[in-house]
Amino acid sequence: ICYANGRIWGTKGSNIFFTADRDYRQYNPGLYLGVDSTNIILFKAVENGLYVVTELSTYFISVKDPEDTENRQLTKLFDYSCIKGTLFETEDKNVGWLSSEGYMVGDQNGKLENITKDKLDFSKNYKDGASLVMKKDGIYQVLFALKQEGEKTSFQTTEKNNEVWFDL
Repeated sequence: ICYANGRIWGTKGSNIFFTADRDYRQYNPGLYLGVDSTNIILFKAVENGLYVVTELSTYFISVKDPEDTENRQLTKLFDYSCIKGTLFETEDKNVGWLSSEGYMVGDQNGKLENITKDKLDFSKNYKDGASLVMKKDGIYQVLFALKQEGEKTSFQTTEKNNEVWFDL
């Protein structure tokens, strides 16, 4: 569940539901947005649309008014999912999360980038996690905690100023 653009948004299964504009007590259960036939793992409403990550893919829906079906556009951004619970948002409204293929960062307009590209692979061992975002000396830092399943994955790390850094 989240709030954006005068509405409360929520998901169930593969569908996205929303309240009436600025009337949070009312919604039409027959009026919803569908993405694909798999469950939604991550959902974030932003100023100019919705980031939606299902069990298979990552999408952006360009929409301010979900009832306006003619001006709604669904764009598939990536053919992979995410790690549940790792969503974060910075003070300047950028959003991000860990996907099964790396560290994702997006803006309010649907521009999403995998900034680690092929340097990280979480596709087999991680399904759940958490994130914490902080700002230190004007630079955003994100801490992720992940629940590991299956075989162990090792990272190359470096210690700098009493902090551990992943070598990417």
